[in-house]
Amino acid sequence: MQKLIVVLITLVAIQLQANQYLLIMSKDDNVCQHMNTLYNIDLKKYGKIILKNHKEYTWLTWDEEVVFRKEMSQIANKPLVYKKSVFDINNDGSDETVLYRRGYRNWKLLVKYDNLLYAKDGYKVNYDEDTRLKLNKAKKLVNLYTSSPYNLKKLPHKVINKSLVYYNQMNMAYIIKPFLLDSKYYISLFGNIGLEINQEITWQENSTNDIKIKNGILIAKYDKNNILHDICYFIRPQVKNINIKE
Repeated sequence: MQKLIVVLITLVAIQLQANQYLLIMSKDDNVCQHMNTLYNIDLKKYGKIILKNHKEYTWLTWDEEVVFRKEMSQIANKPLVYKKSVFDINNDGSDETVLYRRGYRNWKLLVKYDNLLYAKDGYKVNYDEDTRLKLNKAKKLVNLYTSSPYNLKKLPHKVINKSLVYYNQMNMAYIIKPFLLDSKYYISLFGNIGLEINQEITWQENSTNDIKIKNGILIAKYDKNNILHDICYFIRPQVKNINIKE
């Protein structure tokens, strides 16, 4: 009887963990604990994360379109269309003009990916296409692009032949959502964290309103030198898909 009770308690504990995010890496407990509570309260109440319920996310508006006609989408053969906002994304005390775009990558399924970019040195004037190309050529653009996996450098990794480093990853097609907390700007990434090297990537098609994503959240922060630092990793065990509503 005692063994049965222990087994039942273990099963309940596993189920409870499966219904919440676990904080598996923290470089700032104030930020990580706050956001972990925020996400888990939503899961408990609604079964999904609803970003529009939280002031950390609702401050941001992408209020203007920027169209690059010389650069065509390889999938849709259409001009690249970005949204624009102005805020201090790198926490240097000066606002930057930030561009954000969602698109598609055609591999197995049509999967949405994100692109967030801004110019170094607080470039604030309106972007035009020639300016963007000039900045890009001069390597003055900071570009976060989700068509490639994101390496989780704060988790253990493997080194092969003293040269090849294999990191655990958040697989490509993760979702980028900036947020503001205690007057600091952060980037939250929602996607699939594979805790096994060479884990098979599986895709989920994204709808317009409810974003079906995988089991992980990563929080990062740009510094004044435009370096992106990992701050928190969250994992939701034994869950293949979760929902986020913007």
